[in-house]
Amino acid sequence: MVQAILFDKTPDANWKVAWHQDLTIPVEARIETAGFGPWSGKDGVPHVQWKAAGQEVEACVPAGGLLLMRPLLLHASSPARRPGHRRVIHLEYAAGGLPGGLSWRRN
Repeated sequence: MVQAILFDKTPDANWKVAWHQDLTIPVEARIETAGFGPWSGKDGVPHVQWKAAGQEVEACVPAGGLLLMRPLLLHASSPARRPGHRRVIHLEYAAGGLPGGLSWRRN
């Protein structure tokens, strides 16, 4: 696993996530590599985007449902409609290494 992110939407912290693709990945060090960029940082960890193209697909998930997807899938998240918690766990896996000397960030 490359990284895990947990979102917990509650009545007091309830936000919309606009349509986007998860393009940014955490890496060990900034190494300029063709096809990767722009660079950013989060909590002292270098992050970079990779460029790819794909076809749009719509997938609606019911309450309690599970969605498995590739990171480049265009996706969004609406605010929670009912009081209570709406949890999203976002796990990212990679089948292999990165090119050009880049390596996945390991915590």
